[in-house]
Amino acid sequence: MFIASIITLTNVTLVSPNTQVDWNVTSTGMNGFSYEYKDGILKITSSAANGKITWISKNSYNVEPDGIYRFSYDVIRSANATAVCFNADGTPIIDTSTLTSSETTLTTQTWRQESIAFKIPPGVTAIKIGGYTTSEGRVMLKNVKVERIHSKSKPIVTFRIDDGHKSTIEVAKPILDRYGYVAVSAVVSKAVQVELPGYMNINDVKSLYAHGWEIASHSYNHTHIIDEYQANASKEYLRSQGINPTTFVYPYGSWNYTSMDLCKKYYQVLSTCDAFPNYPPYDFTRVNVKILNSSTSMDQVGEWLNETGDGEWIVLVIHDVSDNGAEFGTITPHMLDEVCRAVNAQGFDVVTFRDVYLKYFQSSFDNVKIDWVQKLCNNAERAQLTD
Repeated sequence: MFIASIITLTNVTLVSPNTQVDWNVTSTGMNGFSYEYKDGILKITSSAANGKITWISKNSYNVEPDGIYRFSYDVIRSANATAVCFNADGTPIIDTSTLTSSETTLTTQTWRQESIAFKIPPGVTAIKIGGYTTSEGRVMLKNVKVERIHSKSKPIVTFRIDDGHKSTIEVAKPILDRYGYVAVSAVVSKAVQVELPGYMNINDVKSLYAHGWEIASHSYNHTHIIDEYQANASKEYLRSQGINPTTFVYPYGSWNYTSMDLCKKYYQVLSTCDAFPNYPPYDFTRVNVKILNSSTSMDQVGEWLNETGDGEWIVLVIHDVSDNGAEFGTITPHMLDEVCRAVNAQGFDVVTFRDVYLKYFQSSFDNVKIDWVQKLCNNAERAQLTD
């Protein structure tokens, strides 16, 4: 099967001036805090976690409603912090959570570049940028900027099926086959290796791989804590079976910047369970998703698809496909068929993480134009491109 996809990015425009961003810093109920803005670096220090410190740019920036923008910065921190997009009057409108770490004592000794893309809500024509912290520690920011991303590409969809239930190959695959779709199967290596009842064995996994599916690592034994062993043992087992996983899916969606940095050593794409959309240029260290459950209605799925505009990437996550039970992430075969039908009716291209990465990554997106026509090649061809 062949899929023709065109992704085009043009005219990345700097919205915030190419000068220092000046800040207003305020505190609500936070005792023992200080801040300094010098040589383009904002430094905020808190000695107590009993309130909130907020920083907002003094200038506002004109934006286009429904436009896609990228908020980027360099950061050093030992406190949790959240980046926020504000209305011109200082009212929060988009809470990106891009600075948040689940580790309260995370210390970043060197500058770390981070960014997130987002869509401007309807009716908003000017924004301010900033963030807040409610924890003890330090946050330092520099090189803060906002850019307008112009995209003419079609929306794309990825089906991600987690855990490696037997229904992946017995139920989900035949349904997806009817539409000519492939998916990403995120498998727990130990469950595959020991042939855990109810889960796919290695022959099942190899069969999916041979039919164009992407096999992702979902850790070695599905633990909340991702360490070197969980990341590497899973990859090495799959490689020993002739499968080269290039995507890591966090178990339980549990991640922090320590696990992110660790997994980046072994994988090209990292996917969360966070419910933010994916706007170009895509962040392959944090691919976000929409999770399908037994309680998810087709009206909700329709809203998700209708809200997915040019250049956007929606990842639909399933765990099990069954008429029995209401466990987290389980949907019926009928619903999966209805979802596929809705995706097909909208004309979205269905791709894997690896497909997008191979065609989309490692471009500066600075006044560039990327046109590509994608052939859904087999995994052997893909491996030659990345190994």
